[in-house]
Amino acid sequence: VLTASAELLDRMERVAADVRRVYWRRYAVAQAIEVTKQDKQVLQQVSQIIDAKAKVGDAEQADQLRVSLRLAALDQELDRLEQQMRSLDSMMNRLLNRSSDATLPWPTETEWKPQDIDRKEAIAQAERNNPAVQVQRRRVEGYRQQFNLAKAERKPDFRVGLQYAAVGSDGIAGSANGDDQFAVTGAISIPLNSDKYDAREREALRGIGETLADLDAAQGKAANLAEDALARMDAEVSILNRLKKQMLPDSRRTFELALTGYRAGKVSFIQMMDDWQRTLDLELAAHRAQARYEQARADLSAALGEVAADASEERDDE
Repeated sequence: VLTASAELLDRMERVAADVRRVYWRRYAVAQAIEVTKQDKQVLQQVSQIIDAKAKVGDAEQADQLRVSLRLAALDQELDRLEQQMRSLDSMMNRLLNRSSDATLPWPTETEWKPQDIDRKEAIAQAERNNPAVQVQRRRVEGYRQQFNLAKAERKPDFRVGLQYAAVGSDGIAGSANGDDQFAVTGAISIPLNSDKYDAREREALRGIGETLADLDAAQGKAANLAEDALARMDAEVSILNRLKKQMLPDSRRTFELALTGYRAGKVSFIQMMDDWQRTLDLELAAHRAQARYEQARADLSAALGEVAADASEERDDE
C-alpha cells in the first residue's frame, strides 16, 4: 500500500510538472501575440505619419509599401501564433482531463522576480523527497518487512488459551454439581521445513539489494535533475537581468528618439524601423527567457517533490 501511494504521488508530481511546463509555453505564445499586436499598432501609427509627410511631399511611396508588406506579414504571424495557442490549449485540457476545446483563461503578463534558492539544500531535498526516490524507499521497506516476517516464521509459535463452561445443578448427570468449569490450554508449533524459510529470506535479501541499488540511482537522477534545473534558472536570470535592466530600456529610448527624428525628417524610415524591430526582438526575448526560467522552476519543483509533499500534508490533515 505504501509503495502504491508513493507511485501515485510520483505520477501526480509528473502531471503537475507537465501542466506548469505547458502553461509557460502558453505564456510565451500569448506574449508573442501581444507583442505582434503592439507591432501592428505602431506600424499603423507610422503609416499615418507617412501619409501626413506625403501630403507635403516629404515621404517616399516605398515607405508606405514597406509598411503594408510588414502588416501583411504580421497578420500571417498572428495566424501562426493563434494556431500554436490552440494546440497548446488542447494539450493543457488533456492534462487537466477536460474537453480538448474547453475555454482556458488567457495567460496575463506577470512581473518576473528571481527566487533565492539554496543550491546545496535544494539538491539534498531532491535526494530526500523526490517521488521516485520515495517509491524506492517504500520498496526497500517492503522487502525488509518480508525478510523480518521470514525470520519470524522460523521461530516456534506458542499458543495459550482459556476455556470456560457454565455448569448447572439441576441435571441428572453426576457432573451437574453447579461448579463452573475452567480449563487452560496450550500448544506449540515448530516449523520443520527450513528450506522454505531459507528461500524466503534469500528472496527478501536479494530484493533489498536490488532495490537499494535502484534507490541510489533514483537519488542520483533526482540530484542531476535539480542541478540541471538550477543551472538553467541561473542562465535565464543572467539573460533577464541584462534585458530588463539595460538592453530593453535603452532600445525603447532609442526607438522613441528615432520616431521623433523621423517625424522631423532627421532619421530615415529604414533606421527607425530597424530600431523598432530591435526593440520587438528584445521584448520577445525577455518573454521567452521568463517562460524558460519558469519552466526550469517547474522542473526543479518536480525534482524536489514539492507537489507530492503538499499532497501528503493535505492528506495527513484530513
